[in-house]
Amino acid sequence: IVFNMLEILEMDEENLDIKVQTSETDKGITDIEITDYNHFHIIIEAKKGWELPPLDQLNKYAFRASFREKSAAKVKALVTLSECSRIYADHYQATHLIDGIPVIHISYSEIHQAIDEVYSIVSHQEKHLLLNLQNYLERFINMQKQNSNEVLVVSLGRSKPDGCELS
Repeated sequence: IVFNMLEILEMDEENLDIKVQTSETDKGITDIEITDYNHFHIIIEAKKGWELPPLDQLNKYAFRASFREKSAAKVKALVTLSECSRIYADHYQATHLIDGIPVIHISYSEIHQAIDEVYSIVSHQEKHLLLNLQNYLERFINMQKQNSNEVLVVSLGRSKPDGCELS
C-alpha cells in the first residue's frame, strides 16, 4: 500500500531523506523516517516477531512537531513493520487512523518481496541502499525466542503426588 502510494506521488529525489533512530522530546524514538519534505513523510515503527506497537507509541509519533506541524508533506503515514501478516495486523492493530493519519501495516516478507522485485532493475547505488535496508531489518526478523513453541506436558491422574493436595 505504501509503495503504491509513493509510486503515484511526485517525489523530490534530490531532497529525499532517510533517517534512522530519530528522537524528539517526549515523542519517542522512531525507527525509520522517510521524507522528501514536500510530497510525503512516512514514519516506520519496526517490531520484533509478531509484535505490534502500542497505541500510545503511535500517538506520540503522529503528534510530533516535526511530523505534524513542521513537515509540509502532502501525504503522511505511520507504518508498522513486523513479521505478522497484514490480515493479523488488520485484526489486532490498535487503530488504522490517528487524527486523519493512516496507520498501515507491512510484513517483513512483503518488504523482502518488494526488494526482490526491483533489485534487478535499479542502479548500483539503489541496490546498495536496498541491501542496507535489508541488513537493518534483519536485526528485527527472526528475533523470536527459539523456545517460544515449547510444549509443557501435564500428566493427569486420580492419585495425589507426595506432599501435594491436588490430584
